Amino acid sequence: MASAADTDLPNVTVLDAGGTIVSSAVGRNRWQSYGGPRVTIRDIKDRISPEIDGVADVTIKDTGILGSSAATTAAELLKLTKMTDAELARPDVDAVVINTGTNIMEELAYWSDLTVRSPKPVVFTGAMRQQNTFSFDGLANLFNAITLAASEKTTCFGTVLLMNDVFFAAREVTKTDAVRTDTFEGGRLGALGMVDELKVRTLHAPARVQKCGTAGWATPFDLTDVEAGDLAKAEIVYSYLEADGEPVAALAEDADVDGIVTAGHGAGGISTEQSALRAAAIANEDVVFVSTTRTGDGSVYVADGTRNIIGGQDLTPQKARVLLQLALTFTKDPEQIRAWFKTVGSPEFDLSGKASTPEPPTATVDSLLAAAQADVRAARAAGTLSTGTATLLLDRLDRAVAAYAKNDRAKTASYVEAFVDRAEQRVDDVALRTALVKAGEDVLAALTTPGAPAVVTAADTPLPNVTILDAGGTITSSAVARHKWQTYGGPGITIKDVYDRISPEITTVADVTIVPTGIAGSSARTTAAELVKLTKMTDAELAKPDVDAVVINTGTNIMEELAYWSDLTVRSQKPVVFTGAMRQQNTFSFDGLANLFNAVTLAASQKTTCFGTVLLLNDVFFAAREVTKTDAVRTDTFEGGRLGALGMVDEDRVRTLHGPARVTKCGTDEWATPFDLSAVEGDDLAKAEIVYSYLEADSTPIEVLARSGVDGIVTAGHGAGGISTSQSIERAAAVRDEGTVFVSTTRTGDGSVYVEGTPNVIGGLDLTPQKARVLLQLGLTFSKDPEQVRTWFSTIGSPEFDLSD
Repeated sequence: MASAADTDLPNVTVLDAGGTIVSSAVGRNRWQSYGGPRVTIRDIKDRISPEIDGVADVTIKDTGILGSSAATTAAELLKLTKMTDAELARPDVDAVVINTGTNIMEELAYWSDLTVRSPKPVVFTGAMRQQNTFSFDGLANLFNAITLAASEKTTCFGTVLLMNDVFFAAREVTKTDAVRTDTFEGGRLGALGMVDELKVRTLHAPARVQKCGTAGWATPFDLTDVEAGDLAKAEIVYSYLEADGEPVAALAEDADVDGIVTAGHGAGGISTEQSALRAAAIANEDVVFVSTTRTGDGSVYVADGTRNIIGGQDLTPQKARVLLQLALTFTKDPEQIRAWFKTVGSPEFDLSGKASTPEPPTATVDSLLAAAQADVRAARAAGTLSTGTATLLLDRLDRAVAAYAKNDRAKTASYVEAFVDRAEQRVDDVALRTALVKAGEDVLAALTTPGAPAVVTAADTPLPNVTILDAGGTITSSAVARHKWQTYGGPGITIKDVYDRISPEITTVADVTIVPTGIAGSSARTTAAELVKLTKMTDAELAKPDVDAVVINTGTNIMEELAYWSDLTVRSQKPVVFTGAMRQQNTFSFDGLANLFNAVTLAASQKTTCFGTVLLLNDVFFAAREVTKTDAVRTDTFEGGRLGALGMVDEDRVRTLHGPARVTKCGTDEWATPFDLSAVEGDDLAKAEIVYSYLEADSTPIEVLARSGVDGIVTAGHGAGGISTSQSIERAAAVRDEGTVFVSTTRTGDGSVYVEGTPNVIGGLDLTPQKARVLLQLGLTFSKDPEQVRTWFSTIGSPEFDLSD
């Protein structure tokens, strides 16, 4: 069936492969009990018309596949791939949607991801409730899947799976609940994006997008000439306490079984008996094994050279089985399969070497001193400064220049301070005095901004050069006792002290220079001036040709805000990694040692080049835009919300599995935001505040803030941005009387808020209130036009992948 094909809408083919979405329940309230006649996806499509007719021209084709986990065969897998490729090979087809059963959907989607040759969008969907039940979810899922496919925004993503408004990469997605509608999750890596009504938001992407438009995009698993009988056979053996080894032996002795995936406990462990019979199967039958974990998350590694045993990394057992089956179909060489598990099975972003680096700042100490000397000479020549005073001032500046040439910062500062004192005392002209004092203060600021290196490891090694900017935090704090990590007390230390405790191991990772910032990293004391200072220090370090990356340690209470500030303001495309600790340096199980080691390891890898700022704690790193603190005291506090993490550091392995959308502008001038702080001081920043909403919330905070001259207010609303009636009335008055700019966000922690056509009120999308405040402050610093700020929220605040061209 095809809808009007003579329109200009995208053409989407829906391949009907059965599943719950076309099944019936025994009663409308019995969605866990199947019974009654099946329907077709055409019937479901008719129920979302006419609305879907404005989204795409839809053609529906029956695959003859039921989508049942009990009945799906190898022949049907092949058929599905070939039907998908046949549809996508047609010039008039833009994308394919496949409906099927949710029990095996993650495996079918990954099979499709590994075998479909076309980079056009492929979207799997289905339902958790049958078509005749209350609150049947299949209507929204099919509508959203077609909307996502028609947008073509997931071009080159490979296959994705959409359910419950959210879509995931086929590689990571897994079913986590047997019956609930929000069953699908992406594990540690989260989702790629969401569909909000007709708005498709692709905020993360899988690593294979890097090869979009090249022959390297497709995997080696071309099934064009493969028949069902050609497919290798791979099985899964589960491990548990006292697991019997006989299933391993029985499968190995079956001539049809080519490979076995073990679902082990912990990092791939299996029982002693299973291990012994695995060794026998390798020696006697040459069976190939892949080691995975039953835990649902975390990676399993097996040393290269271990005969016939391959690490499944973070693939679930069922996903590893799909890859093993395909790999063994195309080769019997275990080492080739091992290589495919590392590459095809775990594609990673690596943009190191692709960054464009801004020119070093012109306002160096040398240039500032020279400018001050020129100002004095010009004033003397113009007659506004006496010869005696000019000579005295120049003498101090000359001495400062000489001291700086010898790298004696202390003496340089002393002579400049003397210059400032003399200018204040002896220059009569007010404008000139102000200018000269400012010139001296600029030199002093430049002297203190780069900081004095606290430690430099052997700089003549070929290791990457990483600068650590010490901005305090729990990682350099102490507790009152080793077992009281929620109670601060005792002397603080420096990040150099922490660094010394991870040496000598860290000295094999990077050449590290540590620079103090003078910032305490406290949520109670951090100022606007310190925010600007941190950005300028970061850019000054990254502008050095011999610096490859920057790590910044600071307090975790405000780390997500500082990281997002850095993400929006740092001009360099080189890696910036924030880290810290949840336990103080003198406590049991101090997490700061591993966090600092991993942060330096991540930065030194340079794999997050062009990612913007990332935040790493507890082995996992996140995009600054999404990361948030979710627990006041636990070490696994940071999460990325619906979008999850970008990757992880497993010992010395850095794995960048997802990427933020701004990587698409890597190496271009468009990569940086408009928020260039090189000529901005703390006092120049706009002021933005947050007002929380709740049941019967009083409007006084909005009234007081608006009248005090605050430039912008973020409301943390209930649900999709709702605020109390009195707050809403006062917001309208503040817009009318004060011109205050408002951003509407949600207090729920996830979900998007949209506002269109309301003067001075902007939707914060999925930014948390605190992140929206950072963007609003910067937006209002650079423009007072609410519509320009609105545009920045929809672009800079929500950069998206769109590889449809």
